[in-house]
Amino acid sequence: LKQFCSVISPRFPWQLLAIRSLGMSAMAARATRLLATAAAATVVITLQGKLLAEASADIGGLAANRSALAGDKALLRGALARGGTNSSVKTSGRQLSAPCPAAQGCGGDMTGWPGEISCTPFYLNLPVDGCDYNEPVLVTESGARGWSGDGYNKFFVFHQCDGAGVQTDCVGSQYYVEYFGPIIDWEQGPCRCVPECDWNGDCTNTQYDSKPDGIDYFVPCVPWADQGNTGELYHTQCQFTHPGTGLTYGEYMTGQWGYLADGEVPPPVMLANIDCDDSAADCQGKVDYSDVCSLAVGDLPSFPEHPYSDADLKIYLRLESWVCHTQPNDPYNEQYTGSPHINCLSDNEVWNTNHDAAELPKANPNQRYLYVGVYNNGDDPYMKVSQYDVCGNFQYDWDMQPIDF
Repeated sequence: LKQFCSVISPRFPWQLLAIRSLGMSAMAARATRLLATAAAATVVITLQGKLLAEASADIGGLAANRSALAGDKALLRGALARGGTNSSVKTSGRQLSAPCPAAQGCGGDMTGWPGEISCTPFYLNLPVDGCDYNEPVLVTESGARGWSGDGYNKFFVFHQCDGAGVQTDCVGSQYYVEYFGPIIDWEQGPCRCVPECDWNGDCTNTQYDSKPDGIDYFVPCVPWADQGNTGELYHTQCQFTHPGTGLTYGEYMTGQWGYLADGEVPPPVMLANIDCDDSAADCQGKVDYSDVCSLAVGDLPSFPEHPYSDADLKIYLRLESWVCHTQPNDPYNEQYTGSPHINCLSDNEVWNTNHDAAELPKANPNQRYLYVGVYNNGDDPYMKVSQYDVCGNFQYDWDMQPIDF
C-alpha cells in the first residue's frame, strides 16, 4: 500500500518502535514521551438535540498566515477526504499495516481528557512535518478540541496538527476527527475475541467475558474460516477503549475533515484505494452504489454545496465506523494493536472485502458526510452542522452553543 505519508512528510529511517507487548501498562512503560496538552483547559459545546463534541480549549492566537496555506489546503481537501490513502492504489483489498518508526509512544498516565486528548486511536502519536497550523476556534493551539452533543457521554473531537489519528498504514495523523458514543462496560461491546494464528494463516479465537488486563484491542467473535461473511467479519463497529483515558465507548466513529471553498462539493467517493481522482467524471463506473443507494451500477451519488456560506470557516468531514478484524501474521500490526493478528482502522474500506477482479467495489453504507460551519461570534463561538448519508441524502442538522466543561 503506497504511503500517503511519503507525499506530505519525509520518509523515516527504519527504526521500528519497540512497543511489542500488549496493553496499557506495558505500552506506557515504553512510551517515548507524554503529550504536551495537559495544561489545556477543556470546553464543551452543547448541541440542539443531536451528536457533537467535547473539549480542550486554550485557543491562543492565530498560528499562521492563512494565505500561505492555500496550496496545502488544496492538496489536503481530496486526500484527507478519503483517509489520506493514496487514491492511485489499484486494489480495493483490505488495508495492510505498515511500519511507523517515527511514531511516538503516548498514554498510560490516565490524566483525563485535557492531558490525553491527542493520544488516539492507538498508544502512538505522529506529528506530521510541515503541519503547523491549527484553526483557531475549531481546535486549540495544541491542535485538538471537542464539541459535545449529549452531555459528556457523547461528543466529537476535532484534531488538526496534534499528531492524533495515525492508522495502521502509518497515515492519517492530521485533520483527524472522532465521535465518541456513550461510556459502557467493556463486556457490553460486540468485539470480545483475541485471535491466535499459525504460520499457515489458520486462526482460532479466544473469547472473553470481561476485559483482560493488558489487552485493549479485540475482534468480533466470527470464525476466521467464515471469510465470506465480510459484513460481520470486517465491518463490525467495535467498542473502543481510549488509550489515554482508559474509558470504553460503545460507539466510536472516526474519519478526517477538510476544507471546502465557495462552490466546492466533497468528493463523491469516500472509499480508500479506488483508482480515480476526486472528480465524479473519473470515478464514474468504478464503484457500485446500487445496493446502498438504489443507483444504477457505476453511477455515483451527488452532494450539495456547503449550506453555511456565511460561516467564518467552512469544512466537511467524512465519518465511518471504527472496526477491528483478524489479519494473520502481519508483524506491523503489533506496533499499533499489540497483536500481529489484529488490525483496527477507520473503516473507509469497500463493503465487499476480498471481491474478485470482475466485481466492482461496493459502497460502504456506514459512511457519511457532515458539513460544518464555524462562526467565531466574538468570544461566543458556535457551529452549525448538517449530516448526509453515503447516498447524498440529507439526514438532519443542528446548532451548538459552548458551555464550560
